[in-house]
Amino acid sequence: MKEKIYHIILAVFLFIVGILIIGNAFSIWNVNVFFKGWWALFIIIPALEAFLFQNGKSASFYALLLGVGIILYNQEIINFDFFWKTLLACFIVLIAVNLFVSIFRKDKVVKSRNRSVPLYVGIFGEADEKVINDDFEGCTCISLFGSVDLDLSDVKLKKDIYIKTKSIFGGVDIFLPEGVNVVTSGISILGGTENKVKKVSSKGNKKVVNVYIESFCLFGGAEIK
Repeated sequence: MKEKIYHIILAVFLFIVGILIIGNAFSIWNVNVFFKGWWALFIIIPALEAFLFQNGKSASFYALLLGVGIILYNQEIINFDFFWKTLLACFIVLIAVNLFVSIFRKDKVVKSRNRSVPLYVGIFGEADEKVINDDFEGCTCISLFGSVDLDLSDVKLKKDIYIKTKSIFGGVDIFLPEGVNVVTSGISILGGTENKVKKVSSKGNKKVVNVYIESFCLFGGAEIK
């Protein structure tokens, strides 16, 4: 329900902005829509949605902080030194807290799942993991100035699995078996998640296994093959 209300408000906002731009183009009125730092809304809007309705609150909070800081700086409400020093400090603290929580609390892939899952970490190096266990249910992959290669191509998946990735100045590559569907979610800041797996349609009574991948990318990326 909250997500629906958020999308309604967003749709109304975008509609009003569109009408204002059209009115400016036809000289019906002259409203300055493009204020200084307006482009930061492309960071704030998806970050706000991720913060409200997805996991990874710390990452989306940092993105919100970044977007709001850019607008305040462009409006000359805060100065350059304060903006970047505060941003850098929050960035370092959030990364540290995120890593500590993931490693020492055996980070869960999805909050609703009760059991812990394997953790694969590549920090200032490369981690290659070849999984052959057909009972594999999911994992968490963390790359920090490094990379993680997760090979699941030989696993015979019997049910849906959940994978969480965090790429911070690094990358995660996931190799999946044929005949599965990939469902991606998450947030990317100057990075991205690329899904190269073709969508599989279920025919008749054949059940298609879904692989749910939730990614956080900051100056990094995740690639699913």
